[in-house]
Formats: sequence, structure tokens, C-alpha cells
Amino acid sequence: MKKIILCSFIFTICCQLFSQEPLVPVKSESFGLNHHTNRDMAFFSHVDGNKNLLIIGTTEKDSTFTDVIATKLDKNFNVVWQKTVSQKTNLSYDIPVKSFISSKNELYVIGRSALKQSYSTGILFITKFNENGQILYNKTIGNEDGSDYVDYTHMNVSLNPDGSLSLVYAPTDNMTLDGHDFRFLKINNDGDIISSFTKTMQNNGVVSKIQDQTFYFITKSSADDATINTFKFYKIQDQNIHTSIAITDPIFAKYYYNSPLFNHIQLNIDSEGNCYAVGFNPSSHKSGDKFNVSKIDTKNELLIYSITTPAIEKYHLIGSFINEQNKNIILANNLNSNAMDFLSIDGNNTLVVDTDPSGLLGTGFKLNTDGTFFLTSSNSNLRLFSNTLTELKAFTTSDTFELVDFSKIDANTIAVIGTSYDKMFPESQFLTQLNIKAEKIDDRQILHDYSFSGIGTSRSFQHRLVIDNDNNYLLMVSEKMGPEYLGKGGTNPPLNERIIKYDSNLKKIWEVEVPENIFNLLSSRGKSIDYHLDENNMLYLNLPRAGDYYGIGYDLYKLSPDGIFEFINHTYAAKLFHANQNLRFMSRDYFDYEDSSKMFILNKESGNLLQEISIGHEKFLEIFSVGNDNYFYTYEAITNNTPDFLHLYKNGVKVFTREFSNNYGIYPINVDENGTLYWVTKYNHDYILHKLDIKNIYSHYKAPSPIRAFKKFNNGRMYVSLEDNNTVILDDNLNFILNGDIVDTFNPYLFTYGDYMLLATGYTKSLRIINQNGAVINHFKTQGLIGSETAKFDKNEHLIVVGNFGDRIYTYNEYGWYRGSLHNYGLLNNILSLEDFENFNNSESNLVIYPNPTHSSFKVNKEFNTLDVYDLTGKQIKSFKGNFTATDHFDISDLVQSMYVIKIRTQNGEVSTSKLIKI
Repeated sequence: MKKIILCSFIFTICCQLFSQEPLVPVKSESFGLNHHTNRDMAFFSHVDGNKNLLIIGTTEKDSTFTDVIATKLDKNFNVVWQKTVSQKTNLSYDIPVKSFISSKNELYVIGRSALKQSYSTGILFITKFNENGQILYNKTIGNEDGSDYVDYTHMNVSLNPDGSLSLVYAPTDNMTLDGHDFRFLKINNDGDIISSFTKTMQNNGVVSKIQDQTFYFITKSSADDATINTFKFYKIQDQNIHTSIAITDPIFAKYYYNSPLFNHIQLNIDSEGNCYAVGFNPSSHKSGDKFNVSKIDTKNELLIYSITTPAIEKYHLIGSFINEQNKNIILANNLNSNAMDFLSIDGNNTLVVDTDPSGLLGTGFKLNTDGTFFLTSSNSNLRLFSNTLTELKAFTTSDTFELVDFSKIDANTIAVIGTSYDKMFPESQFLTQLNIKAEKIDDRQILHDYSFSGIGTSRSFQHRLVIDNDNNYLLMVSEKMGPEYLGKGGTNPPLNERIIKYDSNLKKIWEVEVPENIFNLLSSRGKSIDYHLDENNMLYLNLPRAGDYYGIGYDLYKLSPDGIFEFINHTYAAKLFHANQNLRFMSRDYFDYEDSSKMFILNKESGNLLQEISIGHEKFLEIFSVGNDNYFYTYEAITNNTPDFLHLYKNGVKVFTREFSNNYGIYPINVDENGTLYWVTKYNHDYILHKLDIKNIYSHYKAPSPIRAFKKFNNGRMYVSLEDNNTVILDDNLNFILNGDIVDTFNPYLFTYGDYMLLATGYTKSLRIINQNGAVINHFKTQGLIGSETAKFDKNEHLIVVGNFGDRIYTYNEYGWYRGSLHNYGLLNNILSLEDFENFNNSESNLVIYPNPTHSSFKVNKEFNTLDVYDLTGKQIKSFKGNFTATDHFDISDLVQSMYVIKIRTQNGEVSTSKLIKI
């Protein structure tokens, strides 16, 4: 689904320029194995005038981004056409809510693009297809960023004979017990809203029916006393023609007092406009096994009767409808006689009961357009009844899938649709492989069948980005090949490890799988697996496998620029991995039951061992080269009551040792390009950043609170982030210069860009740009986690980020699905140009562009003479000249989805700039 759009536009737009604006990629690509799918589900079915079957469902294409899929099958169940529809929103989960087929065989799908897989939040959309599958319109109701509304407390829609739609919905920020604004719309054949009005109604529960372009409601107020009038009936035709009736009948009020109305009351309207409410109270109190039927005379605004079935009869409501004789028929299971009863109310307002002689209980009901109806029965049969309650035929499905919907084709054949469930891998605890199923059956056999399984994806959950010397991007990827089990003792899905190569235009060049005997491509024993890329773009990796070193062994592999993955030699368990022109260095720290930490020096090409160095109970910090010399730092802590020691080795020989107070470990550490070691210690209330170079010159800075992260600017200044959210700027010798801005963040990742520091946070998925005085001059939202392994600047100084998008579905942790994503954010100084950020953010022009984001056009809240549009490279791509006011529209429908800079100039020469998102 929207490989680029959904990867690129997951954001919350803000009008304040200094707030967290979306950092929009110049180019994006998604990746992942299309190995499984777990969200192909059937929802609705229709038979058109030519006896073709239409199936409406969902399919999962990119992680949890779920699309609506519509399929048309001919009489023999061959696919005539199939269309997948996605909404261009920053929401994620598109599901159909209702669907209709018109007399012209046009298909209408009304759905919700839900926010974060919620059942209740999102925006509405309507998609209309002609009989050839062409999309006539795909319309969203409200702003596509979801800012119009959050929760749907109610929605209903009906297709009118002329092809228009009557729609009502109640958007609200929360489930208040008071009145809510209900919005009423009429949408014509072209998808245009031709009528719109709003009415406030009670909403502590609501049920509705739309018939003949008239809206009928029963609502419940917030009163908590059953003796008080708490219910109202509404009949609404348009903004000016509406009536409401207070329902004061004590039988009605008592029965529905503890009952939810939605999904438990059915409304039917007869030919004279009378409304019948048939409800089943699912609560555990005395009404639990009874149902209620009430009749409202809408012309005279009277409740005619409210009848609750006798206490001695225990019923479960199945369905109700108005038959051709204009009588309200109720279908219910009689739990006393264990049979289906057909009930109605006669002219004396007396309950009349006819019992189905088959002795079967009903499990579901569907009314056909010709007045016949289906009952699903306790024996798994589908029973077709005439309007006069005579059983016509019985049908049996294959019983290989969950039945979802069924439609009558003719007097002898029907179509059934549903969803099948299977395991994605043999050891799985979960039936998460969902497929759409359909069968055409008569009363004797299955005539035709159909199955659909989408392309799906796997869970792309670990990534590393390497940029080679030719500015190509190598992605190391781990994917889980099915839903994971997070409980104890469960079976986890198999892993796939592979490396993908893209060029700088994000075009995939090749991908190669790592041998199955390799445990992991990216981490081992809680540590990242080190790698080396040489001057010829040969990638070397020391990868774990099964072996005799406490159950693990390691192999050295190389990956050529052409994607050839080759084994070199068996090697050693290694914490650090370094290479120069001739040698490879691997270090392994001692365990409590081992005598010594060891350095292994190998031949670069063959991987043969040349030298082994034992250093006792010292732990390796970093291996590096300066010129032709090879170095490594080590750390030694003997006991909690003795000092700590730092050692430097040069070409395998210890150069010096430096003693420090005991600090219970050092973290984080960093070694710069000159071999200078920086590290942090925390002992009691001493929080110290240390600096030690290869000449044994030492300096330090004592911080007022614990140190979270530090990084040098290109000019030598040091930026330090503290746990109390303060930041400080130090000079090259770690002397205090000034305090920076307070930055409220957690677990930051720092990296430099030109004269700026970039501070990324995974928890909030944001990126701050910080100048050399520690001031935050811009703050962006990002679409993935930015970290040391996932974000790099390429040879063109473009920010490249690899990550994933998606989420867990619903509340089940085992359904974890993530699609991989690769973004090129371009030159960051082209996001209006870094040099202009401070002046831009301090602008007092109050320029407002709206709507923002936009699909096609926008307005500006000022009068001006010139408006210019610039892309992210600073190139002017549009210009408008004239005498413009706040009512003028500016069309950008021809531009691609991206971020743009808008610059306006007034007659007196005042210049204002702002940003605009095109989606």
C-alpha cells in the first residue's frame, strides 16, 4: 500500500514553525519479504444484476497498513477485476464498514481509515466503482490528517435509488454522556456533498435507521434513574424538518435502562412510516433472556406499544424485518423449546408466535432484496425462506472457513464468503495466516470456489546501514518469518538474514541471503556484530554459528561489490573487529572462568592466525589505527576497593597505564580519528567526562548531573547531554564554555553535520538541529529510529535512514508486523537552509498557509503580489504574480508529494516564508 506515500507522510502537522515539523524524505523505498500475510479478510458480498459476485474485504500489503480490496467474479468464479484501494492519509488501517450495489451494478464501499489500528478512531472514506472496476471517486470526509475528529460514537449510511448516499456520523473527542453534534450529509453520484447540516442529540447510546432519505434514531441520555425519561426518538428529514418524541413508557425505560442500544436494537420502518424497535438486552439482570418490541407512530408522534416477552419464555433475538404484508417479523431462538420462533404483533397488540417445525436453532439472519431471507442454523446449514416464512431450500458449505456473508444468486444457487485460518509456520501457536474464501453452491454441492491470499510481508525488525565508497547503500536486515510469541515457552518464527544493495537513487541492485547456519547478522550475545568495509568495497563480517566455544563459533565471510557472499575461514568469538591494509584484529574479553582477554591478529585475505596476545583481566575498549601503527585501549577493574586502570597498547606492546578512582565501569566511550579516548564515569555524586590521548595527556569535566551522551562538533567543541535535560558546551580540553538549551529527551543519539549537531531520539522519533552554542534551531519528527547503525550521511551529504514502519495489530502482542523502509532526506540545509533557520524561526510575519498539508491547493492569510514555490533543493518551481488576497487559491496539484518552501512578497517589499506539505 502506498510504498512511498505511507512511508513518507506519517506525521502530525503543526502550524507553529518551531514545533516538531515532519522531516519529509526526498525519496523513499520500502522492503521486506512478501512471505506471509495475515490480514486477508472477507467483509461483504453482493450479487449484481448479471449474477456476478462482488467480494469486499481487506488485504495487508505493507505491514499493518491494511487496504480495502474489491473483487468481481463471474458466474464460474473467474476473476473479472480486482482493485485495491488505499487512502492517502497519515492513518494506517483501512477497513470497509458498509457496502452497496446499485441498479447500474455500481459498487459503493464506505469505510474508515483508522488511526493506529483502532476500531473507533479515524476518518471516513467512500469509494465508488463502476461495473468494470473503474474507480469513479474515492472521497474522504474531513481533513485527511485526522484533525477533524477522533472517535466515532455513531455512523450510518444508506444508498438512495438515484445513486446518492445519505450519511450521518457523530465525531467526538471523547465519549461524553451529554449531547453530541451529529453531521448529516447527502453525497451525489459524483462524490460531491450537496447537502450538509448538524444537529445536537443525546448520545449515551444511539441506534439509527436510514430509509427513503429520512433518518430515524433512538437515543439514550445521561440520566441514571430508570424512572426519569431517558430516551428519545428522532425523525429527521433535513435541517428544517424533524421531530422528536420523548419515550416515557415505563416498560421501555425499564427494559433498556441497563442495555447498550448500539448492536442490540434493530429498527425497521414499514410502508406507512411506523418505526419498530426490536431489542435484546444482553445484561445479566432480569431482562437477560427476554426481548422487547416497540412501535412508534411517527406521523402522530406516539409510542403505540412496548411489549417485553413473558418471563417464562427465554429468548435469544436473531433478527427482524418488515415483510410484504407490512408486518414486523421477529426471529428468535426459544431457549425453552430449543427451537426457532417467528413472532409478530397482531392488531390487538398481542404477541403471536409460530414455531419453526425443523427444530433447528438460528445463528444468523440476512434479508435479500427480493423479500426472501436466509437463516444460518445450528447444523451449519444456510436455510432460504420465502417472505411468508416457508422454507425453500437448505445449502451446505464446505465448512473449511469462517462464514462471514452470503448472497442469493437465484432460486437454486447462493454465494458464500468467509475467512480461512492457518498457521504461518508449522510450530506456530497461532492461526494467523488469513485468506479470503468464496464458494458458489446449490442444495447438493459446491459448484465453484475462489481463494485469495495477498502478498503480505514479514517482520523486518533489525537493520544496519553501510555506505560504500561508490555511494551505494548496503542494508543488513533481519526478518522474522511469522508472528512472534512473547510468552514463555513458545515457539518463535524462523529468521531470515540478508543483505540488500541499493544505489543512491534507491534502486535495488541485488540482495543475498546469509547462510542458514549463521545465528545472526547484526548482533550476538547482546552486542552488535562488527564489520569492515575496505577500499575496494569488500565487506568483511565475523558471524556467529554453532561451535565448541561454549556452544558458539565464528566464521569470517566477505561480500563482494557484486553480491557474492563467500566463506573465508573459521575464526574466533570477538567483541571488536578492526582491519587495516594488511591485518585483521579481533578481541575477546575474558570470562570469570577464563584466564585472559585475548587479541587475535589475522591475515587479511586468508583469515589465518598470525599472532595471539593475552592481556590478563583487562577488557578491550577500542581497536584503531593511526598511520601505520595499531592501537587498542583496555580497561581494568580489580575489586570495588581498588583503583581502576586504563591501558594503551601500540603494535601489541603496552605504552602506558593510567590509574583512576574506582567507578564501577565506564560508559559511554568514544575514540576519535586521532585515537583520543573519551569516556564517562559515575561514582557517588561525581559525574565526569574524561579525555585521554595517545600521548597520555589527560583532562576532564565534572558535570552537575549524570551524563547521557556527548559528541564533538567539527570545530572541536564538545556537546554534552545531561540526565536532568540540561546541555553544556565544552572546549577541546573539556573546559566549560556555556549552557545550551534544555532538551527534554531520553536515550539521545548524537552525530555531527557541518557546523551543527544532530540529536535524534528513538522514543519520540524526533530530530533536533543544534548550533555550536547549544541552541536548538529546529525540531523535526522522523519516521523511524535514528541511531548509529541506521542513519548515515552519504558521499553527497544526504541523510540516509533505514528503519521500519508498522505496529502490532490490535492488542495481541504476537501479531508483530513491520515493513522495512529506506529514506533519503537529502541535504538538511535545503530544508529551508540551515543558515536561515534562526531568522526564519524568529520571523514575526505570522504567515499562515492552509490547509497544510494539502492534496491540491492552498490559501494564504495575507494580501501580497508575488508567491514563489521552492523544492527541497532550493529550486524555484512555481511562481504566481498578481494582486492576491486571503480568498485566492493556489493550485499545486501537479507537484509530487514532498515538503516545499513558500515565499511571498507584498507591494511594500515585505518578504515572508513558510513551509508547505503536499500529500
